Amino acid sequence: MAIQVICPNCQSTYLLSDALQGKNVRCKKCGEAFRIAGGSPAPAPPVVLRPAVTPEEIRGGIQASPARLRNPPPFVEPVRSEENYIAESPRHGNSTLKILLIVFGALAALAVVVCGGIVYLGYQTSKAAKEKFEEIRANVEANVPVAAVDMSIKPPGSLDEALEYLKDGNVSKRHAGTQWLARASREPGRQDEIARGLLPLLTDGNGQVRLAGVKALERWATRDSVPALLELLNDDDAAAAELRQIAIRTLGRLKDERAVAPLAQRLTHFFDRDHAARALIAMGPVSEKHVLSGLSNQDATVRKLVCSILAEVGTKASLTALKRTVRGDPDQTVAAAALVAVNVITARTAAAEKKEKESKPDTAPAKDAKPEKPADKNAGP
Repeated sequence: MAIQVICPNCQSTYLLSDALQGKNVRCKKCGEAFRIAGGSPAPAPPVVLRPAVTPEEIRGGIQASPARLRNPPPFVEPVRSEENYIAESPRHGNSTLKILLIVFGALAALAVVVCGGIVYLGYQTSKAAKEKFEEIRANVEANVPVAAVDMSIKPPGSLDEALEYLKDGNVSKRHAGTQWLARASREPGRQDEIARGLLPLLTDGNGQVRLAGVKALERWATRDSVPALLELLNDDDAAAAELRQIAIRTLGRLKDERAVAPLAQRLTHFFDRDHAARALIAMGPVSEKHVLSGLSNQDATVRKLVCSILAEVGTKASLTALKRTVRGDPDQTVAAAALVAVNVITARTAAAEKKEKESKPDTAPAKDAKPEKPADKNAGP
């Protein structure tokens, strides 16, 4: 919008933009500097303007034509200093493009983080697998016999000679003695002596001798051998799996109550659970209490195996927990195994009670039986 400005000194008239309100300008004719009214005052260099009608034209009686008033000269752009320069407002970019750039940038950053996490997780997993492999390999190497066993050693010919072989410093003789005992007929009178002689071989430095020793102990073990056999269960190394499983079978044969809890714990071990289940079944009802606690295990395979064991050795004491499993176990196969166990135990208990009842003599008098009359004291012979 244009405004009319008059120089206060020479009365020259100018048409200027209203954007110059509050600015200092200089009259082009007389050189007078003055401030245009309006706006806020601000120091600025003077603006050189061109008048619409010059003073000479006014003195000569020349008036500005209507056409010149209707079409005034173009506004004079003031020469501003760098400090007074008013920069144009920056143009606003496309907001949609900015939003898309922000979204794609965030997604790219998220993808980098996720990929980095996957790479790190894979690295940690491979590192753990490598460490486990090295551990297994070290255990296998540790079980490799230090000295080669000479299989051509003449085996012992008697129990006494076999016992001497067990104490020999030659690894081949110890191995030959244990192998012979593993196949020899068991003599009850010397079982304790042979079992005691085999116990040191369970910790022999040679893996072949240890294995042969536990195999021989499977035949000769007594209740005094239980602590040494239980110690073998504490070795979870893959290389010791066969030693553990032979020890589990031996403990099941001995039926010692000290072995029930450790065997029940082996039900959670992938490689030992089937061997432990057979040993607990062989031990009979004495294992029921510890086996029953396995119904609360988080592993459905363990709970199902427990139901199978209880079906073989369970008594009335197991029925309540088994019925609860039938009703509430989330795994249908476990619930079905529990139902089978309930039916088997119920039938076995009923048969046992019936057999016990039939075995008792009937001492109660018959309802129609009449009491015998006492003999007449006066009657003769």
